[in-house]
Amino acid sequence: MSNKKLTTEEKIEKSKKIHEEIERRKKSLNERIDDLKKLDAEIAEELEKAYMVDMQELGKHTAAKIGEGFSLKEYTEIVDCIFTLDEVTDYVNSEREKLSRKAESEKSDEIEPAEEVAHSDAGSVSA
Repeated sequence: MSNKKLTTEEKIEKSKKIHEEIERRKKSLNERIDDLKKLDAEIAEELEKAYMVDMQELGKHTAAKIGEGFSLKEYTEIVDCIFTLDEVTDYVNSEREKLSRKAESEKSDEIEPAEEVAHSDAGSVSA
């Protein structure tokens, strides 16, 4: 376009066209957002179905390991007991590590004073 000034009517017309274009783009963007939401919902549903299949397989595997013929409540209690045993084992191991570290620390505390005396004696001799 040239450097000529637009008339008021031309400015009004240009403004209307810009508004129309913005509205058209908003509508298109909203449609895309709706499509995205639908796609995300489908993905979530498919992932949930895959998770359920995995959990069924895990349940079958667990039931095969434990033995068959128990009720859901009994399987739940058995699994809870297994995890409780693991937690107790972890706690016991943790306490053993703490005791071991404490014993090592006490041994090093006993050794350090003797080394400090040797260093202080050596320091007084050179002085």
